[in-house]
Parts: sequence; C-alpha cells; structure tokens
Amino acid sequence: MKIKLYLLAGLILICFFITNGFLAAKSSGPPVVKTPIIHSITPGSVITGKTLNVTIKGSGFREGNPVVRFYNISAGFNAVCNVVSDSQLTVTIPGKTAAGKYAVTVTNKKGTSKPVFFTVGTAVKLTSVNPRAGNAGWIVILRGRYIDLGGKPTVTFGGYPGKVISYSATKLYVTVPDKPKGKVKVTVNNSFGESNSIFFQVMKK
Repeated sequence: MKIKLYLLAGLILICFFITNGFLAAKSSGPPVVKTPIIHSITPGSVITGKTLNVTIKGSGFREGNPVVRFYNISAGFNAVCNVVSDSQLTVTIPGKTAAGKYAVTVTNKKGTSKPVFFTVGTAVKLTSVNPRAGNAGWIVILRGRYIDLGGKPTVTFGGYPGKVISYSATKLYVTVPDKPKGKVKVTVNNSFGESNSIFFQVMKK
C-alpha cells in the first residue's frame, strides 16, 4: 500500500513540474518587440545628386523587420535599410532624392518612432528681387526656393555683403550695402553652394 502511495505521490510531483515548466515556457513567449527610438542621424544632410549611406542610432531596431521612411509634405520614400544592431542601422539616400527637409521615422510591429529631421540640400534658386532698384540702406526682398536649407544664408551685391534681416524657405529680406554702384549681380550662398544671380540697380543718392 505504501509503495502505491509513493508511486502516486511521485507521479503527482512529476505532473506538477511538467505542468509548471510548460506554463513558464508558455508565459515567457516570444521576445518583446519595443517601439523604435531614434537618437541621431549621421551625417544630418546630403547635397542633391549624391548617393549617401547614413547611420541612424537609437534603440529597438533589430526586432520586427524595421522600415525606415523619409517624408515631407510633397515627397516620401522607404530607404534601403541594413540593421547593424539593436541600436544602429544604416540606410542609403538615393542621389535622385529631391531637395528639402525630411522627417525620418523607423517603424516595426510595435509602432513608429518620433521623427528626426534630415536635409537633402541644394543651392538657392532665386526667382526675383523687389524692388529691382534702390539706394544703399534700402531693404529688398529676394524670392526663390530652398532659401532656408543649409543654415543661415549670406547675400552679396556685386561681391559686397548685404545684411540679412530674416528669411524663410521662399523669401529673404536683406539690406543693400553701401559700396556697390550701378547694375550689380545679387547672389545667395548657403552650405550647399552659390545660387544663380539676378540683377539689381543700385541708385546714386
């Protein structure tokens, strides 16, 4: 009788350990997928027409087959992605990418990271100056595209620097310098190069 009881107790213990081991294994499940976080993008910009490999650092990159997206109000694309580790991946920016500021996100099965910004830059494209003639000290308005890319722009009138007052993506306010006289070329420079030139007539006081 005692032998039967011992055998029964042994079977109960074996079933207990097997059941609890199975439940523990089941409860552990697959690894938890974390929402990606972007800490930095290096380098933070590229000039148009140049293919560039960019390094993105953060966390949650290894899990869930991440998708890296670059987008703005007028364009967007998914970049070719190579996961180096959970905290680093590299992507390729195609040379045909249009100029502009892009929000960059990383998405996996858990969710999407907060955006970090990246610039595809180009030289300023000037379209007009208003007025087209004026005295030294006058404030004139330059209009064009990409004025706000590549840091604070500088403006020259016939090679002489004007004082930039304010600027946006399509408009720039600048003061006509004292030295230039007559019909001069006006250009805008940023970190991506020099713009096309437009003419301005500096009048005699």
